[in-house]
Amino acid sequence: MHSKLLSVILMATMVAGESIYDFKVNDIKGNPVHLNDYKGKALLILNTASQCGHTDAHLKALKRLHEILSYENRFEILAFPCNDFGEQEPWEATEIEEFVKSHHKCEFPLMEKVKITGENANPLWKYIIKTTQVSPTWNFQKYLFDSNGKFVKSWDANTSIESIFDDIKAVVDRVPVKETASDSEEANKIEL
Repeated sequence: MHSKLLSVILMATMVAGESIYDFKVNDIKGNPVHLNDYKGKALLILNTASQCGHTDAHLKALKRLHEILSYENRFEILAFPCNDFGEQEPWEATEIEEFVKSHHKCEFPLMEKVKITGENANPLWKYIIKTTQVSPTWNFQKYLFDSNGKFVKSWDANTSIESIFDDIKAVVDRVPVKETASDSEEANKIEL
């Protein structure tokens, strides 16, 4: 009983968090992922399902979006499989990963299958819905956050990735390019 009460208090505290960076989730293999690691990047967070009518078109477009916009380490896609809508994600983690990573060749981070609606929803998703005031009504609800973790815009499953590319790119273009060690070395060579 005591541990259940502690869980409820912890979840309530996380929902009251100030930004998405306050959350920790698990990747598809069950490894912890701290969203603070994505600070300074624009994020597209969405729920996915392997057996949805939108799946093939969305995964193909998300793969291309990731290839185009993640090259300077200023953008990331975080995909959360869920079975909340039409029970269209019945698979276990290994099957989901195989489908998304091997079949569709997507390289963006795939998170653990979670519940995103209702009282048992994942705390991050409770926070997203509360903060954005946009509840997902189907698979492939997309939420865009800027590099400071501020919500920018949301799109439903009927909105194609191609139609929102310019909106996403505009947010990514505002993210400062971070100088890497190799950039500094190149600059030093040029100055000499």
